[in-house]
Amino acid sequence: MPQRRDLSPADACWLYSEWEKNHQTVSALLWTDRRVDPDALREAVQTRLVDRYPVFVQRVVMSRNPLLMPHWEDDPDFDIARHIQVVDLPAPGDKAALEALVSEQRTPLLDRDHPLWTIYLIQGFQGDCSAMHLRIQHSIADGWALVQLFLSLTDETDEATDSPAEGRAQPGEVDADGPAHDQPDGPRRESPLRLRRRTLRAVAGLRQGLH
Repeated sequence: MPQRRDLSPADACWLYSEWEKNHQTVSALLWTDRRVDPDALREAVQTRLVDRYPVFVQRVVMSRNPLLMPHWEDDPDFDIARHIQVVDLPAPGDKAALEALVSEQRTPLLDRDHPLWTIYLIQGFQGDCSAMHLRIQHSIADGWALVQLFLSLTDETDEATDSPAEGRAQPGEVDADGPAHDQPDGPRRESPLRLRRRTLRAVAGLRQGLH
């Protein structure tokens, strides 16, 4: 039986106040120092977001009774490929080109027939690197929760043991009470979905931010 959960009044307000000229969608953007493998990204999103948080496979359904709240309901046609789009950045592949592309991606409203999130994997940024643009409806998470959400797709790694041949994100433990780590001295070898350790914070509050 499909899972169904009512939205809180506060979350419903983000839906009611959204229209073509008043978006209530939050975006986050990050880029890497090498090309990201689309299969690795899909696997990370599946295991760390979709399998963990039911809202990522649920669509919003408005009540026929205006006195009742909208509710989340499992999308019977959920397809992760619909929500992770791989695109090539137009030449010259610089910051200006990335800004223009992200601006275009932010223009349309998210499709309410399906879960209200999209990740764009943008290839060809600054040569052979990648950028990732995550869009999510504010009723799912606020801006800080979105940043934490994005970081949950990354792994902390030890440069002494990390292999340069690694190209897939591996599940890692998160210390919810631990401090941020300082950036180590010298060059580091990172897999495509990893950030430097000083940028990785514990995903504290993520469960409170995602409903």
